[in-house]
Formats: sequence, structure tokens, C-alpha cells
Amino acid sequence: MSRTLPKWSQQLKAFRRSANLSQTGLASKLGITKKTVAEWEQGRQEPGPRRYIQLAKMTEGEQALWFLERVGLARKFLGRVCRFIEEAD
Repeated sequence: MSRTLPKWSQQLKAFRRSANLSQTGLASKLGITKKTVAEWEQGRQEPGPRRYIQLAKMTEGEQALWFLERVGLARKFLGRVCRFIEEAD
């Protein structure tokens, strides 16, 4: 019997694929191990706020907003946060 993966797990895998990255490639960009990415995609472990912010910086639009919302930011603050992240680079 297969279990349903959490939405965040499915979203991370979809993002990785849409970015044409392997698990190893995404891990390298985030400074983590391939095993960690695999655990995320299998729903065993959820990324922490720092990783969600890193992921948001790798994309744009609704995908970036979704990652930032996972950190617990209200949508009304996301524009300011995105500008802050851009300025921090």
C-alpha cells in the first residue's frame, strides 16, 4: 500500500524537475546532501525555513511565494520579503 505524499513534498519534486535539476544538482545548489533532497521528496523530512528561502531565491512568481508561505509568512508581506532577499544577494 502506497501512502500519499505531503503537498510540500510533491511541490519540491515538481520544482526540482521543472528546474531541470537532479537530486544531486539541487543538493549541490543548496549545500546539502542528495540524501536530504530524497528525504524531502519522500515526505520523510521537511525543509527548514532557511532551505525554503533558498528555494524561493531559485525561482519566481507563484512558486517563490509558495516556498515563502511554507516559512509562515503571510502573503501580504511576501513582496517586501522578496525585495529584501534580492537586495541581500
